[in-house]
Parts: sequence; structure tokens; C-alpha cells
Amino acid sequence: MRAIILLSPPDDEKNRLIDAFPESLKKLSLDASAASTFYHWVRHLRDRAGFLYDELWAATIIGLNEGGFAKVRDLFEEAKYTGIFYLENDPTWWSSSLIDLLYKNVKPETEQFTWHLGRKLSDFGDEDFSVCFKCEKPFPETVAYLDRESSERYAMHLECTVLHPSYKKELFFEDVRMMDGN
Repeated sequence: MRAIILLSPPDDEKNRLIDAFPESLKKLSLDASAASTFYHWVRHLRDRAGFLYDELWAATIIGLNEGGFAKVRDLFEEAKYTGIFYLENDPTWWSSSLIDLLYKNVKPETEQFTWHLGRKLSDFGDEDFSVCFKCEKPFPETVAYLDRESSERYAMHLECTVLHPSYKKELFFEDVRMMDGN
């Protein structure tokens, strides 16, 4: 599928992208509306974590806050999304490549999560580590909205969040979550 090539995905993501590609786009003729329809799907791909992670997701998944991630961002340059509709001022990273590069830079011990490993990439201070916005404990593993109406997102533990009722589950994408109000 030629449209997938325009995304410049890592080889290990191509089949998953083809599976996630909407049927409406697979059948799309190359008329004037095709570019707009494809753009909207790529926007969705960039906006909903799964294949791609924005800076907050990338930092959280490796155990850092955005300031800590900025200190090691260059280590993940190869994972940066550079396909069609790339935005230099709003970078995203291929999630699988980000994790692969993390494992190349830090050898995991038995059953160690990625949010533990990223902290070993440099001589960080406590101010560089991610903490859960709700409970303020270390090692949050997801990103969540403050509430149903908010556009603010923060790193949080899964147990401190609930599924966001305005979003449905999508194959290959992270669940959209919001802070648990309890």
C-alpha cells in the first residue's frame, strides 16, 4: 500500500499500520479529496498515542518528565517521525523504535519496565523523573486528561485513571484516559 510508504514507518510497524488503515482509505480513489482524507487520518495517527508518541508520552514511557526527556532526546533521533505532514515544532516518535533504542542504550534486567530503564540513560536528578500527577508517586505508565472537559494531560498511573468516556478503544492505539475523580 503506497500510502503507508508516505509515513516512513519502521519496518516492524508496516503490517500493523496496514491493519489499522481505515477501509475507507484503502478504497479511496486518487481524486481531489484523497489528500484531505489522508491528512485527517495522519492527524489522528499523530494525535492518538499508539504508533506515535508525542513528547509527553515518549518521556512518560521511559520514566522521565519532559525536562528529563529533553536531556536525552538526541538518543532517540532515529525514532522520530519524519513522514508526510511532519511538524518540526510538534515532534512525535515511533513508539516501537523509541523502545528499541531504549533497549539498545540500557540493557534491561529481568522483568524491568521501560519507565525504570529510561532513568538509567544519564545522570539525572529527581527533578527529571516522571511522577503521577494525581498521587505524586514515581513510575506513572500512562498519560491522562484531567477530566472529561479538559485538554490538559499529565503522566499518571493506570490505577489513578479511568477510561475517558468520550473515546472508544482502537486496535493498536493506547486507551484515552482521564484522572479518576475518586
